[in-house]
Amino acid sequence: MCVSATSLFCSGKFPAAYCSASVTPLLKKKSLDPDEPSNYRPISNLNTFSKIIERVFLARLLPHVTNSNNFNRYQSAYRKHHSTETALLKILDDVYTNAGHHQSTLLIGLDLSAAFDTIDKSTLLARLQISFGVDGLALEWISSYLSNRSQHVRVGSVRSPSSVCEYGLPQESVLSPILFTLYVAPVAHVLSSFCVDHHQYADDTLLYIALDNKQLNTNNMTSGTSAITRWFLLNGLCLNPNKSEAIIIGTPAATKLQHNLNTVNIAGAIIPVSPTLKSLGVTLDSNLNFNKHISTVCKISYFHLRSMHHVRSCMPPDVLQTVACSIVSAKLDYCNSLLFGITKASVAKLQLIQNSLARLVTGKHRFDHITPVLADLHWLPVSHRNSYWLHSHTKPSIHHNRHTFILQYISINLPETSDLLTKIS
Repeated sequence: MCVSATSLFCSGKFPAAYCSASVTPLLKKKSLDPDEPSNYRPISNLNTFSKIIERVFLARLLPHVTNSNNFNRYQSAYRKHHSTETALLKILDDVYTNAGHHQSTLLIGLDLSAAFDTIDKSTLLARLQISFGVDGLALEWISSYLSNRSQHVRVGSVRSPSSVCEYGLPQESVLSPILFTLYVAPVAHVLSSFCVDHHQYADDTLLYIALDNKQLNTNNMTSGTSAITRWFLLNGLCLNPNKSEAIIIGTPAATKLQHNLNTVNIAGAIIPVSPTLKSLGVTLDSNLNFNKHISTVCKISYFHLRSMHHVRSCMPPDVLQTVACSIVSAKLDYCNSLLFGITKASVAKLQLIQNSLARLVTGKHRFDHITPVLADLHWLPVSHRNSYWLHSHTKPSIHHNRHTFILQYISINLPETSDLLTKIS
């Protein structure tokens, strides 16, 4: 029987048959202890039709909530024309601006414990109604979606009994991410009162302030993290300060002046200032030379290259090229606009990976000239790819008003009228 999307939403009821989830626990990192339950991430496997219905509802909900004044403008997750790369570009632009004013930047990455699993559903519904104007059938539908949900855990062929989920949002669902971002949207107002800059991508939160090299005052950051911790506790969330990270970023001369700042107070926990901080898949270092990040990319890329070398004879050339681009080239392209202006030695390391990949795909020998090979594949060299991706973010921001928080950092230099008339004449 075919049921239209309109009838599903007009009833204000989410189909009860799709409210059950099968949870598969996945180890967060291979290096973690597999006998410790907290080291696993619960992945909810939901019905395919459930995800289709959620996606249709999301298309109607998203334009409404993102136009609200209460929506956090510095939340990049699940927004059109926003990504992890645009989020990091915004943060690093602020860091470079501080460096231009002879200031370093204290950057803190906050860690939330089981963020999606502790959401209070009644608080979420109240926030949707009061802060974002979601009311009537739409609110009833979301309430029905959140109610009477159950889940069971499956490991191999063993399945646990089903249990009712009184709190939390199902991970890997379509609606849960945007509902979570709306739930934590007031964080922006909390931090603004302490003059602490921030940026969020789902539950990843980065806080940062400029430090005067003559007087290292971190009181605003300490007060801000304490306030945000209280807000999280009042809303059923738990900040894990012991797993949070801190780094001081600036020019070599500026960071040397801060050798006395070795620890930072985050919500009552003393955490050490680290030389690196990994956020959104990119490893930042204190001088932003990206050496650690590039080393990680090289290590992973060469691992995949060796793996593909063993199976290249089993794949047709077009399939091999597709696999190579999706696995290795994607590693080189991820957030590579951040690498604009890195040293030639760092660019050369990444270029060697691309050269090896091109030879693997085309079957060329090690000492064959690589420039015509890259041209035949229509692959831009690494340095040009970095510039291309940076321009791909800049042009839409200027001409199509996208990446609104990036547009405010772009200044357009137009020639003077007299100079322009002289050139025309």
